[in-house]
Amino acid sequence: MKNRKLFHLAWPIFIETAMFMLLGFIDVYILSNYDDLAASSVNTANQTVSIVTIVFQILSTAGAVMIIRWKSGAWKNKRVVKDREEVHELKETAEMT
Repeated sequence: MKNRKLFHLAWPIFIETAMFMLLGFIDVYILSNYDDLAASSVNTANQTVSIVTIVFQILSTAGAVMIIRWKSGAWKNKRVVKDREEVHELKETAEMT
């Protein structure tokens, strides 16, 4: 059931990304009939823009996950708190020596 909800939320993002990349392919195809140099220039720019777009999508997704975990209190997990306490204990022990 959760996977189905995730799919309903994610499919518009997949379609948007696919159409964005398809736009670049269409630009290159149309320009290839006009001039090879223009087509290669647009293709190079299209690759750069696609990489930057994917990087920003990854960063925004990671940011959203971190915000949701923080808002839901998942970061207060017992293991995280225990690990944090162990780090503080080790730090205090190192400061004493």
